Amino acid sequence: MPIFKKSMKIKYILILATTLLLANACSGENDTPPADTLGNGLIIKALLDGDGRDSSGNGNGGDIIGDVPTTGDRNGLASSAMSFEESKGYIDFGNIKELEIGYEDAITASVWIKHDDAQLEWDTILNQFFRAAGPSAEGRFYLGINSYNKKASWRVFGNILESAIAIPDGEWTHIVVDYKDKKMSMYINGYPSSKLDLDDSQLGLGSGAPFQIGRMSMATDTTSGFNGSIDDVYIYDRILDQMEIDHLSQR
Repeated sequence: MPIFKKSMKIKYILILATTLLLANACSGENDTPPADTLGNGLIIKALLDGDGRDSSGNGNGGDIIGDVPTTGDRNGLASSAMSFEESKGYIDFGNIKELEIGYEDAITASVWIKHDDAQLEWDTILNQFFRAAGPSAEGRFYLGINSYNKKASWRVFGNILESAIAIPDGEWTHIVVDYKDKKMSMYINGYPSSKLDLDDSQLGLGSGAPFQIGRMSMATDTTSGFNGSIDDVYIYDRILDQMEIDHLSQR
């Protein structure tokens, strides 16, 4: 090969390699790994490894009320999740002001559950739910399992969004629900499941309800408790992107 052509070929290869390196650097400069962003906007991070401790650093820990023993988690690790049985026990975090969301606020909840088929009524996973006579009916938020069709049920300001599919008994399932700008969304095992746009009507929102895991806040009955296991509860004051949801659902 002539020296001139060989020299030009080498220069072309070097230019191409440099261009590819620059392109990769530019495309990744704002692509922060999900693990590095999942601490942003956290209100509660309750890993439920035998207690109601909040690992977010915000001091929003809860107390175990009644009997809530530990159990194995989805990875088979002993004492790394909590087991709930209807009215026997729940975790009470008290009233958390950051969770008294209004119509202009945002919230995302991420949780792993494994429920059984011993439901009596609504199986409450987590909620800061205020129920009173209208117009202050069913304010704030609630996540549970509908005992009639076994779908996940996400309630915000009296509006109800259910999962597109039933949640299987005896299997660990990851659920993400969110609310922002009068829009509700739900993800099951990392995949979009359902959405709901709220209308323009608004409730007069009640306040003072405690945030609880495993039982409906301010409940007077004994049939709103969860039956099964709950693990890794994350509550945010923002919407998670798909990469973050994927990361949480694969942990």
